[in-house]
Amino acid sequence: MKKLFFWRFPLSEADLSNLWENATFVFDTNFLLDLYRVSHSTAENFLDILQQIQNRIWLPYQVADEFSRRREEIIDAESASFQKALSALEKWKAEQKSFNSLKGNLGQIGRIVAAEVECLFSEQKNYLDAVDNVEKIFREKIEKIKSDHSSLNSGEDSILNKLLSLFDSKVGQPFDEQKLPNLYKEGEDRYKISKPPGFIDAKTKEDERKYGDFILWKQILEFAKKESRPIIFITGEKKEDWWSKKNGKIISPHPELRREFQEYVQQPFWMYQTQDFLPEAKKQLMVEIDPRSIEETNAIADIQFVDEQDNDTLRQAVDQIVKPNSVQQWIEQIKAVDYIVKPSALQQLIYEQIKVVDYIVKPSALQQLIEQIKVVDYIVKPSALQQLIDEQIKAVNYIVKPSALQQLIEQIKVPSSALHQAQERMKVLQDNSTFQLNPRIQKLISETITTSSPENGKLQEIDTPASNNEPTTSPILNRPQEDTEQD
Repeated sequence: MKKLFFWRFPLSEADLSNLWENATFVFDTNFLLDLYRVSHSTAENFLDILQQIQNRIWLPYQVADEFSRRREEIIDAESASFQKALSALEKWKAEQKSFNSLKGNLGQIGRIVAAEVECLFSEQKNYLDAVDNVEKIFREKIEKIKSDHSSLNSGEDSILNKLLSLFDSKVGQPFDEQKLPNLYKEGEDRYKISKPPGFIDAKTKEDERKYGDFILWKQILEFAKKESRPIIFITGEKKEDWWSKKNGKIISPHPELRREFQEYVQQPFWMYQTQDFLPEAKKQLMVEIDPRSIEETNAIADIQFVDEQDNDTLRQAVDQIVKPNSVQQWIEQIKAVDYIVKPSALQQLIYEQIKVVDYIVKPSALQQLIEQIKVVDYIVKPSALQQLIDEQIKAVNYIVKPSALQQLIEQIKVPSSALHQAQERMKVLQDNSTFQLNPRIQKLISETITTSSPENGKLQEIDTPASNNEPTTSPILNRPQEDTEQD
C-alpha cells in the first residue's frame, strides 16, 4: 500500500537520511535573496552549509535569472531600512522626552490634574538621561549592523561573490524560445484543474509571469530526469500550490508534486522551507549553526506567516462579501481583458448581458424599454432614444385608440364563413358614416349574396371586367364618397 500511495505519506527518518546523503539540493530565488535580508552571521551560516554540499547543489535557470534581476532591488530596500530604523529611534526619543503619551492621558482625565502636574515633567532628569542612554545603545547597534553588512553598503558584495563561486557551472539552461508557447499552453491547462505548482499565481499575475513557478518546476523535472537524481528543494514559498497544509500550517510538500516527480524521474522528491533548512542541516550534516541564526530565521518566518494569514483572511472576507450578479461578473471579466476587448465590443457585451438577464425582471414593455435605454444611455444617441420611445407610444396608441379603419379591419377578421363575412362587411360599412362602397361593388356583393348557397360556406368567385387598365380583383374598400366619382 505504501508503494502505491507513497506520495501521501511522510518520509521515515531512514528515507530522509538517505535523501540527504544522495540528493541534489535545489534552491529557489527567495532563498538566495533572503541572504540579504538576514543578519551577517545568519547569512554566513547559510553559506557555510552550501560550502559543505557544494558538489550537490544546482540552480534552475529561472532562479538564477530572477535573482540577478532582483538582487539590487533587495539591497536598496535593506540599505534604506537602516536609515528608517534610525529615524524611528529619533522619533521615539523625542516623544519620550516630551512626555506626549503621559500628557495626553492626564489631559483626558481632567484639566485640574493636567495643569497641576505640568511642572513635574521638566524635573525628571533621571528619566530623561535614561531615554538618552537607551537611544544611544540602539543607535550604536543599528550602525554596527549596517557596517557589518558590507554587501549592502559597499561596492564589494561578499554574498554575491560567494554565490558566484559556489554555483559556477551549476546553473541550468533556459528553455528554447520556440518551446515556451507550448509550455505556457501546458501551464494554462494545468491551472484550470488546479494542478501544482503555479495555479495560485495565475490569479494575481499577468502575462508570462504567472507561469514562473511552473517553468521552474519543469526545469527541475528535466534536470532530475537527465541526471537520474533525487531532489531536495529549499524554498521560501508558502502557497498552497507548493505545500500541503493543515490548520494553516505547512505539514509536507504537495502530494501531487511528489507523485509527478516520482512518475517522471523515478526518484524521490522532498522540500524544506528556509527556516527549517538550518536545523535540519545541523542535524543531518553535523555542522555548527549559531542558535541565534535559527532563532532569527524562525522569527522572520513567524512575521511572514502572520502577514500571509492576514492576506488570506482579507481575501476570504472579500470573497464572502462581494457577490456580484451576472452583469457585474461580466463587467469585471471584461475589465480584466480590457487590453483585448475594444471599447465598442465592451459596450456590446454589457448590452447583450442586460438582455440575457431580462427574464429576471418583468416590467411592462414600455417600462422595460425605457429602463434598458437608461442603462445603456452612453450607447444610444438622444435622437435614437426619442425615436424608440415614440415608436413604443405609437404601438400603445394602436392598442388603446385604434382608428375607424383599424376597427373596421378588426371586425372584418371576425366572421367564420364567407357569406357571413360579406354580410358583416355590408353592415359595418352601412353603419359607418365615414366610408362608402363604390356603387358598382355594392351591386356585385348584393348579387353574390342572392345567388350564393348558404350551405357551402363560400362566396362565388366574381370576375370583374377589366377596363381603363383596372385590375381584375375581388371587392376592395374605396375612399369616401366624394372621391368615388372619379372612378
